[in-house]
Amino acid sequence: MKKLVVRLGLSRLTVLGFLQFVEYILQQMTGNVNFPTPIPDLAAIKFKMLAYKQAITDAEQRIAGAIELRNQLRFDLSIMLKNLANYCVQVANGDPAVFSTSGFEMKRTPTPAPDPLDPVQNLRMQNTGTDTELRLLFKSVRYGKSYEVWMSPLNDTNFTYLTTVSAQRFVLRDLTPGVRYFAKVRAIGPKGIKGGFSDVASKIAA
Repeated sequence: MKKLVVRLGLSRLTVLGFLQFVEYILQQMTGNVNFPTPIPDLAAIKFKMLAYKQAITDAEQRIAGAIELRNQLRFDLSIMLKNLANYCVQVANGDPAVFSTSGFEMKRTPTPAPDPLDPVQNLRMQNTGTDTELRLLFKSVRYGKSYEVWMSPLNDTNFTYLTTVSAQRFVLRDLTPGVRYFAKVRAIGPKGIKGGFSDVASKIAA
């Protein structure tokens, strides 16, 4: 069963944004058949919210102690919302469709990298203008963090590992002019997951 993780982000909300969020959650939860016995009680949250709303007005009118009271009420409401969100997680029991009716949002779960990664595409070799160099170019692979470069100066089958690079380009140096070189590349992803090799590319150093 997939575990639901709540995304609240209450500390990033403005004073009025926080108030609007509490009002929205109360609207979504009131009469919601998916969550029949909210914890904490919605009436308690509403009571605290109305006090927070009044404290906002009092703070704007520079009434003594209003800002401190507003901040304390926000702190109290934040705890109540976190507890309410946890209640919704438990009742939803891993069902994102049910949980979404509460008004709370779920954190996006990162999609795990496939194993193996996709093969590198569009590998090509270019002359650089120096007869002892060849440039490798290829397209990035999703989830690829680095790329293994394999090379052969003989044919398209007898490859040896050359190096690992992070960019989608690499210059082969100290080559013998007039010799055809063969190369292939594969991606390395999270936890060392490897992808399939690219098609072989070849070029004469010139």
